[in-house]
Amino acid sequence: MGKRQSSMSDSPCSRHLRLKVPGYRLPDHERPEAYNHQQMLPDFPSLRESLDDIAILRIHARTREHWPLLKSIRGITQHEGGDHSFHQEGFGTIVQAPEMHQTRVEIKLAEIPELVGEKLFQKLDEIAADMARQASAQFYSRLTEESAKVGNAFNAGGKPLSQELALRMFERVEWTPQSVFLANPAMAEAMGKQWKEWEKDRAFMAKFNDLMVHKKEEWRDRESNRKLVG
Repeated sequence: MGKRQSSMSDSPCSRHLRLKVPGYRLPDHERPEAYNHQQMLPDFPSLRESLDDIAILRIHARTREHWPLLKSIRGITQHEGGDHSFHQEGFGTIVQAPEMHQTRVEIKLAEIPELVGEKLFQKLDEIAADMARQASAQFYSRLTEESAKVGNAFNAGGKPLSQELALRMFERVEWTPQSVFLANPAMAEAMGKQWKEWEKDRAFMAKFNDLMVHKKEEWRDRESNRKLVG
């Protein structure tokens, strides 16, 4: 017999080590040419792209459903470049790099044949829920940082919310017609009930209304200065 020669098989489906022996013939189903004529499933690139677009739109829509506040945040499409910049009053031009949001998706082979209709929507909804969680965490983290930077952070020191603390908190706010007050669901519910009681207190409401008039005047002054500078 001649010398044995070891090498990797040329078969795309067989990657284990074989021994090539002179005179030895591979079985027909293992011969390389058998794989060249193997039937392949048809591919529809344009259809795949359309399905990708539908999936992405579904994820974006469901992300807003999981985190409704996202609907009120104006989005900006950045077509090129990495960082983005904006002007912040009192701090000049701020340059920020984008933050990545990513989620892990696990699809088992056994799931693929039935991953259509409601099952597909359920999988996309899981992705949207995780993306909403990441986006909201980033938003509140940035909001906390910016509030502390401009001096609007208010720490009640563990004291229960009172009329005095509420007025002090509103005093720090730079009011605009688009101002939105955010609170976690438990606090928002408790404050809503508390506010209904405070509305019956004429002395408190007089102080609050006077404060809002002052805040609106401050906003008008800021807007007038911007127009004069422009």
